[in-house]
Amino acid sequence: MIASNPSCKAKHGLAAVGQESPSVNQLCVFRKAILPAIVISGFFGMNTKGMPWVESPHATGIAAGLMIIITVALLVLLKKFDWF
Repeated sequence: MIASNPSCKAKHGLAAVGQESPSVNQLCVFRKAILPAIVISGFFGMNTKGMPWVESPHATGIAAGLMIIITVALLVLLKKFDWF
């Protein structure tokens, strides 16, 4: 949630913590509730045709590993620029 980070609040002129709009809070809860479904459907819905490692018996592990590495790299980058 954006408003939980003081530096982010200052950048965006948001109210003090706990004074966000109720609809924003509801959207945050909804987004967190559907995140697992989005990740699972995205993982199993990948189009892997034509990828060099798709015939490997470890293809699922490679895809999952790439997803984790990219996610961690993005989190590190966002933390470096103090976005959360």
